[in-house]
Amino acid sequence: MTKKKPNSARGRIRSELADFLADYARKHYMDAEAGLRLKGAPAKRAAVARKRSPLPEPDLSWAERGSAIWKFYILPEPSAVRRLAEGVPFLKDTIVYSDKAGSIGFIEPLPFLRFLDEESAGEDHARILALMECLPAAAPLQPPSQFNGTVVDSAEFIRDHFSLKVKAPYAQRPLPGQFLQVMCDPVPHVSDPKYRSFEYSEKTLPRLRGIELLERRPFLRRPFSIASYKAGPADANEAWLDLVTWLGAEFEIIYRRIPGGPGTGALSRYAAGDKIDIVGPLGKGFAVGPIPEIALLVGGGIGAPPLIFLAEELSRRGCEVKLFLGAVSKDRIPFCLEGENGDTIERFERMGLCPAVCTDDGSAGIHGLVTKPLLEYLEQNQGRLASMKMFACGPRPLLSALNGIANRFHLPCEVLLEERMACGIGACISCVCAVKEPGQKAHFTRICVEGPAFDVRKVMWHA
Repeated sequence: MTKKKPNSARGRIRSELADFLADYARKHYMDAEAGLRLKGAPAKRAAVARKRSPLPEPDLSWAERGSAIWKFYILPEPSAVRRLAEGVPFLKDTIVYSDKAGSIGFIEPLPFLRFLDEESAGEDHARILALMECLPAAAPLQPPSQFNGTVVDSAEFIRDHFSLKVKAPYAQRPLPGQFLQVMCDPVPHVSDPKYRSFEYSEKTLPRLRGIELLERRPFLRRPFSIASYKAGPADANEAWLDLVTWLGAEFEIIYRRIPGGPGTGALSRYAAGDKIDIVGPLGKGFAVGPIPEIALLVGGGIGAPPLIFLAEELSRRGCEVKLFLGAVSKDRIPFCLEGENGDTIERFERMGLCPAVCTDDGSAGIHGLVTKPLLEYLEQNQGRLASMKMFACGPRPLLSALNGIANRFHLPCEVLLEERMACGIGACISCVCAVKEPGQKAHFTRICVEGPAFDVRKVMWHA
């Protein structure tokens, strides 16, 4: 078959990049036991098909049994991408990826090539370097930090504890430990007749009903840690998929409704199909790399949900995860407890994890503080301390106690700090904490920007 010679510099780059990815896949992945590969027995895997036609035909596709399961659109034109993902802000110098389930995402070419270079241990370094020099200097993918999501599900799974799942049209990929600023009640921010009994006019001032002036409404957004994040193919574990920024990702937050609290009270009234305004992901999350051999996850009360996302990420990367959960009583543990002693959590069991559950009053699990089983585990495994790292989130007294434990056993430890946040972006300076870097003077820092993840030894716990 005769190939049509590209008639532009951009066309040549597209052609060369598609050729390289096809050759690379044949050489490194097509018959490999891990990585970028086709499912099924190697004998049944189809060859790589390269296509040069405009969208919706991909530049490069992996096919199995006659149907494409992975598609790559190499540096497509904006007009072509709009046909694939209408209404999405687009950066032209990207690779658009699609799978058989219809998941769509964007990949930055330069980080993608760097990843492939590391995976091949430099075997294709010269060719990759030549491609990187030819690629246009594109700005990094930066989805909008504010998005109008759709509530997928909002459910009270135990008394006063809710799970809220939101689908985002196009949002940044979060890191474990980052948070979202959620507009809990849109009423103070909109002039929709659905919420107000007046309409704005250039000639007259609006008349507000008394209840709108006197009723407690949450004008400011509320911060919530990300409990889980789902995007792209659910059954794929290829490491390069971490480079994809997905469309239609699903965020989950788990929160406790505070009696009389206007924010969480309004948030609990959302139902599936409602629109919700969110800013995020925000803040600095946990530093999960380099991956430790053993990760000790410690959660206290409503501070435990962000450890779900962290546990999923660490387990996926082959890390051994040990989980310790504590609360004042059974009704303050933000998970459905099962089992004879109330110490089994199905959500973690699906990940192959069996957390040590503790309550101060003994109403579930171990009677005592969560530090009790943690100390027992560390005492019994002192020969493996060098391969461990501790991550935690919970009330300040718990995190302060973990500082002492980390120093005693010489463990690296990161903690998520909780604080009231008015803006979430560092402008209001309301969520500060005292920290001290080695060799520097103590100073205040913003939890929402420089955190919420901090090295436990840098926080001045008694300041």
